[in-house]
Amino acid sequence: MKLIIVEGTDRTGKDTLVNRLMQDHRHVIKRHWGFPKGATNEEKTNYQKKSFLKEFKLYEMLHINGPDEMIMIWNRAHIGEFVYGTIYRDSQPQTWVWEMEEKYFLKDADDIYLVLLYADPEFVAQKDDGKSYSAKIEDKNREISAFLDAFENSGIQKKLKIKVNEGNVYLDRELIYTSVKQFINGWITKSPAQEFTYRNNSERNAVFSSRSGSQRNRTYNSGVRLHFFGGGFYC
Repeated sequence: MKLIIVEGTDRTGKDTLVNRLMQDHRHVIKRHWGFPKGATNEEKTNYQKKSFLKEFKLYEMLHINGPDEMIMIWNRAHIGEFVYGTIYRDSQPQTWVWEMEEKYFLKDADDIYLVLLYADPEFVAQKDDGKSYSAKIEDKNREISAFLDAFENSGIQKKLKIKVNEGNVYLDRELIYTSVKQFINGWITKSPAQEFTYRNNSERNAVFSSRSGSQRNRTYNSGVRLHFFGGGFYC
């Protein structure tokens, strides 16, 4: 069983990606976190903690007893709480989010995949539909920076971040989906970090260069820049 966590600010294409991924699988469970319930920040924080705990335990149960071909997709999760709880609700997620992540499976599991979609703050502010916490560019910038920090600090081993815009243009959704699908299906045993550059999408000629650390980058001419962390990846 695989758990796919899709995170990112509003208007970066999370719903589109999740719905596209769901088409690939017969046995799939989707969870979507929205605004927390409660009249006070304390009530909202408690609501979030209970919600995450419930879903973590559900995954734990399905991981043991569910079919191998099952896929669980979280549209937003604890990474988002680290961002929005810090900026807008003072839920102090740094005191409990990472502890919960480590306690309930995430740190060392090899079947959990974190995908972060992000964009320039001006782009997401322009696309805002009025349902976000804020449409101000300065707030969007804070959100994006916090997501990138949370992505880096997460103990999840297999993670991918994609910048989804180039200027005012949203990148090709099918290319983003294909990149994520390859990421999820392509992991092999750990190997030294390498850098891949696709000269074009059809030929996919790869240029390899050794790097220190665990990060690798893949760049498409179309502007999609992918960052891979963890074990080896098939080209």
